[in-house]
Amino acid sequence: MLESGVQVAKQSSVKLPRRVIKYSKKTDFGVALATQNWSAVFESSSVDEKVAMFYSILMSLVDSHFPVRIKTVLTNDKIWITQRVHSVIASRQAEFKRHGKSPLWRSLRNRAKTVVRQAKNWHYRNHIQHLKSESPHKWWSCINKELGRSHATSTRVTTHEQGDGQAAEKISQHFAEAWCQSQCLHMFPLPLTAPGPDLCTIGEVKVLLKAINTRKSCGPDNLPNWVLKEFAEDLAPVITHVFNASYSEGTVPVIWKSANVVPVPKSAGSSDVSNMRPVSLLSVLAKLLEKCVLKRLLPSLRTVIKDQYAYMQGSSTTIALVRMVHTWLTALDS
Repeated sequence: MLESGVQVAKQSSVKLPRRVIKYSKKTDFGVALATQNWSAVFESSSVDEKVAMFYSILMSLVDSHFPVRIKTVLTNDKIWITQRVHSVIASRQAEFKRHGKSPLWRSLRNRAKTVVRQAKNWHYRNHIQHLKSESPHKWWSCINKELGRSHATSTRVTTHEQGDGQAAEKISQHFAEAWCQSQCLHMFPLPLTAPGPDLCTIGEVKVLLKAINTRKSCGPDNLPNWVLKEFAEDLAPVITHVFNASYSEGTVPVIWKSANVVPVPKSAGSSDVSNMRPVSLLSVLAKLLEKCVLKRLLPSLRTVIKDQYAYMQGSSTTIALVRMVHTWLTALDS
């Protein structure tokens, strides 16, 4: 019992859009995607029209099978707490208020314990376990955070003197100062005397789609990554056609040039715009197109690129230092 006059702090909550994803709806979505007619994409004249039609068809299917609902999320909730956990806990508490510690309440209590344990295990397997071998430091940070032993300083930036719109505009202007006005060369797309080879095959695109990391956020197109990965067999032919059309025309669709830019402070808690760096979140399909282009062009460029060590597979700063010392010693010997 609480003493009179003691006030209990209420958990703060925010309302966020969330997609309602059910297993039965995934099956229906797979059937609809397998029987979808993509002729409107194939018959479009330009690559921008093809991409716009592709997103229009696919997002309409996604929205109809997995609608977006506004969910109330408690800001103090653990990351592993899902809507299912909230549901079983609410059922347990409702039964306790009606009939106390009844047999049904005991059954719901055991059910809640099971659901919580499953949610914790799923969160660890899908978000934390892989860090143990990839980055032990991040793994320990996540473990300490889940156990409540983390006392790291928050990197959240707050603006007290100005609104969110003014702060966003100020940061945008600061990032735009790095760009300069220039004229296009007007040399692309290059004229082709004959149709060239395709950029990629359906099999190559399938491999790329199945290798997508679903733990990462989607880009400005708001297309869930798990849709591309789980239904790669159905989406690979039409995506391959769009990639080849973009390569043959020598243009990149406008939607794949946009990005969600997140300002990340270089030091914890800093609100100075000059102390921020932009991190761009691109569309997943745009990054897959870049991989296909790189795979096609890099073999031809390796014969020209001889003294570059950054951004080259199998190269590093160590090799650059060895090459530099070797050049100095060779010069001294001669």
